[in-house]
Amino acid sequence: MKKIIILIASLIVLSSMLNAQTNVTVPVTDQIYEFLDVAQKKGLCAPLNSYKPYTKSQIFNALCEINDNSSKMTEREIKIVEEYLKQYEPLQEHPKNNLLTAGLYSHNEKFPASLNYKSEFEFIYSGGLYTKADYNSWGMDNLYMLTFDGDIGKALSYRLKANIDISKMPLYDVGDYFVGYPWYDEEVYNYFLNNYDGDTIKQTEVESKYGRYIKRFLNN
Repeated sequence: MKKIIILIASLIVLSSMLNAQTNVTVPVTDQIYEFLDVAQKKGLCAPLNSYKPYTKSQIFNALCEINDNSSKMTEREIKIVEEYLKQYEPLQEHPKNNLLTAGLYSHNEKFPASLNYKSEFEFIYSGGLYTKADYNSWGMDNLYMLTFDGDIGKALSYRLKANIDISKMPLYDVGDYFVGYPWYDEEVYNYFLNNYDGDTIKQTEVESKYGRYIKRFLNN
């Protein structure tokens, strides 16, 4: 069957949260750690604490020190530092709340606290039209990613993440698949031990009585 039209639509809505908090740590998988390791080996900044992850304020202070040694860096390295400084520079004002990002902040200097919310959405829809209408189909995959992080006091930060995936795909039943017998089952073992003698028991009889099957579906 010839497919005459393929329709694929995707929409990615991402929001970038501004770094208003200072104590929230940066995941150790972030590329900034590799950059800081190289900078330390080159003597561009003082050795950082061996305990990771670092807070955003620690990273910003290290970047400022690296930037002061720009005479020892290449043009490419200077540009990288400038980009990182923009990313980690503390803001004087908190970002405005909206549907994608929001935050609550305490102004108590002795016990700063914050709650930040960030949401990311990815939508993928696809479908196909065929010369035979029965084969027409469509599917979707909706991925929602929620992140909550913030500070609790001057020495503690937290980060919680949640992923929600809602999908719909056309599936076609292509029959059951025989996967064998539960040999660990005592009843099955005794049945074979007491009844099987060469070809006395037909395979179909055994399968129907003790066989295990899994459903098979084909995605169009």
